[in-house]
Amino acid sequence: QRGETAGLQKDADFEEAKNVLAEEEQKLRAKQSLQDVLAGGGVDDMRKALADGRDAGLAAHELQPVKQALDKEERRIRALAELEDAMANRDAERVRRSLREAERTGVDAERLEAARALLQELERQAAAATMLREV
Repeated sequence: QRGETAGLQKDADFEEAKNVLAEEEQKLRAKQSLQDVLAGGGVDDMRKALADGRDAGLAAHELQPVKQALDKEERRIRALAELEDAMANRDAERVRRSLREAERTGVDAERLEAARALLQELERQAAAATMLREV
């Protein structure tokens, strides 16, 4: 009835208008989802928001901020995993390398401090072992 009132006499015109409206509503929901995950979403939330945005037909520039945030978070997660593995293996050189990457990617300060403390301990042990060999 509303379609007829608005001058959409043909069923096809009315269906097309409904489809356009549904597409625009999907885009609005996708844009809101993108904004929401930028305000505080995890990796899975970001991936879903990006998929929803692509499905809704959003432009690449509209998806870009979330893509960048997702890439950054994935790098941070990889850096943290590498740091934790290096620490578990008590490998001083790996701890040193992974600590630098963890600092660059924004791993939390508590983890960084734990890694620095372990690295100092490992370096002291290595120095002590070197001194014992020289004696």
